[in-house]
Amino acid sequence: MPLGSARFGLLGGAELGSLKLIETQTASNVATLDFTSIQESTYDVHLLVYNNAIPIDDGKRLAMRLYESGTLETGTVYSSVHQFNRTGANAEIRAVNVDYIRLGVNTNTDVAGESDNGYAYIYHAGDTNKFTTITSHHAGSYYNGNDYTTEFGGAILPQASVVDGIRLYMFNSGNIQNCTASLYGVSS
Repeated sequence: MPLGSARFGLLGGAELGSLKLIETQTASNVATLDFTSIQESTYDVHLLVYNNAIPIDDGKRLAMRLYESGTLETGTVYSSVHQFNRTGANAEIRAVNVDYIRLGVNTNTDVAGESDNGYAYIYHAGDTNKFTTITSHHAGSYYNGNDYTTEFGGAILPQASVVDGIRLYMFNSGNIQNCTASLYGVSS
């Protein structure tokens, strides 16, 4: 019996780590994408996948904020650290006590094909005894389409609360010209 089949048999046929689509949204010149029914009491882990994120204004990046019991957390409470690698350069970006969670790389609207793509795992959103944490990874074109960037990192909302929603928006104002985002629940 193949090893995979043996594991399947030992686990009683359970589908571990399977994804269930909660919602998909497509932005077209809107300020925000809000996921307000994330089924936080059902899933301890969520996966947010986005692609072809393009801002209306040049030099903007996708960012995220969380809803706590229906109220958007806009205070300077989030912390994160990210490592980015770009053609000819790399750096670490640390942010403590800021009002957003970093996603994506700065993109320009006047360059064909310049966009950002990525994903973020959100952990413990519905658990009032744990902080909500996020890991993310994204890649995109940058600097007039001549440079390519990858970035990975993590963030935390260091407050024990029920996170029941997610907002995507362009950091430092402006609308989202284009973006398709899907939220999944990860079953254990």
